[in-house]
Amino acid sequence: MPLYHYCPNKAFLSIVSERKIRLTDLSHSNDLLEGKWVRNIISEICGENDVSIKNTKKILERFDVLARILTAGAFCLSRKEDLLSQWISYANKARGVSIGFNEKYLEKLVNSQPLEHFRLGLENVIYEHKIQKELITPGVKEIIKFVNDGALNQGRFGLLTPQEDLVKKYEAANERLIETVIDFLPFLYQIKNPAFSEEKEERLVSIIFKNMIFLLMVG
Repeated sequence: MPLYHYCPNKAFLSIVSERKIRLTDLSHSNDLLEGKWVRNIISEICGENDVSIKNTKKILERFDVLARILTAGAFCLSRKEDLLSQWISYANKARGVSIGFNEKYLEKLVNSQPLEHFRLGLENVIYEHKIQKELITPGVKEIIKFVNDGALNQGRFGLLTPQEDLVKKYEAANERLIETVIDFLPFLYQIKNPAFSEEKEERLVSIIFKNMIFLLMVG
């Protein structure tokens, strides 16, 4: 199935002449909640599981730390061949082009990339609230378990330090919580505000440190 990249003429000429696809920083997206929509889902699940407002805030702070140091590089495509909003928003107000890419070829391209430290994938963007919750809920419940085991108590003992075995329990719970938060990275840029569902977006995406850009050779 073809996937379509809407862009100005200059970007089109760059792609076909240089035979390269440029992944751009999603922190510059026109969606202000790009990479942050997951916070809404996490907060909702915490509320449904009787997590206090204070602990919910602390859990969300862990995700905010990731947002400060990480972003995603993406090459955005649409499953819609001729969509007016895409023409206006991304193709120089309908004066640009829509480039069709073979999905199977892009999958092959992704699998051939010698990237050792960053995950690169071709991902469907998920807009449906129900599916977003189904994806996120298992991980959030794991985080809630670690919070109940004292993960948020680690390093915050005040004047009364608990027994050594309890300190070790808190430290272990905190380590597991951090690991689980990191496991959420692929979801940060896979789920989006349902208001953008018309775009039917699929994207080549890689989690990256901010201010880095990747190029993919396309042939």
